[in-house]
Amino acid sequence: MAAVARFLPHFAVGTVVKGFGRGSKDLGIPTANLPDHVVEDLPEGITTGIYYGWAKVDSGPTYKMVMSIGWNPYYNNKKKSMETHILHTFEEDFYGSQLRVVMLGYIRPEKNFSSLDSLIDAIKSDIAEADKKLSLPESQTYKEHSFFLGESSPKRGPEEDEDVLDRKARKVVAGQRERSWGRGITLHGYHLNKGSSFFAKKLRSGESRTSPEGRNST
Repeated sequence: MAAVARFLPHFAVGTVVKGFGRGSKDLGIPTANLPDHVVEDLPEGITTGIYYGWAKVDSGPTYKMVMSIGWNPYYNNKKKSMETHILHTFEEDFYGSQLRVVMLGYIRPEKNFSSLDSLIDAIKSDIAEADKKLSLPESQTYKEHSFFLGESSPKRGPEEDEDVLDRKARKVVAGQRERSWGRGITLHGYHLNKGSSFFAKKLRSGESRTSPEGRNST
C-alpha cells in the first residue's frame, strides 16, 4: 500500500508485556506484545494489518520478525495491539525485556477467518513472505542499523543529521511540557530514552508539537 509506505520504516521500542496468551497456546506461534503507549503512538498512517521487519530483544541478536497490528477480528479483541512474532526459537519467555523493532513493509490488511486452521495457514504464509522480503539486500541493511545498538537516531532520508535532530528535539523538550512513561518520554510520536539521544521517528521540518493527550487516536 503506497499510503502506508510513506510512514515506513517505523521504529519502536518498549518493554514486552503479557498479551492475550493465545500465540503459543492456540496457534503454536508465540508473539511478544508491546505496551499500550507504544501502540497509541503509532502514526495514523500506519493502518491495521500485517507488517515485516527486524526485532531485537535486550542485547541479543537482531532477528527477522512479522507483526500484527490491530484487533484480530477472529478473536474480536477489544484492545488494539502490536503483536510481534520473531523468526527465532527462544528457550523461555522474555516478559519485561526491552524489544526494539523496525517495521519495513506491509504484507496485508487484517481480516477475519472462518476457522482457526485458516488463521494459522494465513500466519504461516505471512511468516514465509516476511522471511523472503527480509532476505533482500535493501532489507538486510536495516539489520545492522545503529537503532539496534540504542545509540543513534533512526533516519528516514539522507537530509537528516543526528546532531541537528538532537538539538531540535531537546529544544522542544526544554520549551514544552513532556509526558514521562517511566521508560522514556513521548512527544508527538518521538520517543526519547532518558540519558540518550535516541528518537524513534523523524522530526519533520515545520511540524508542530502536539501533546500525547491532545493527539488524535487511531
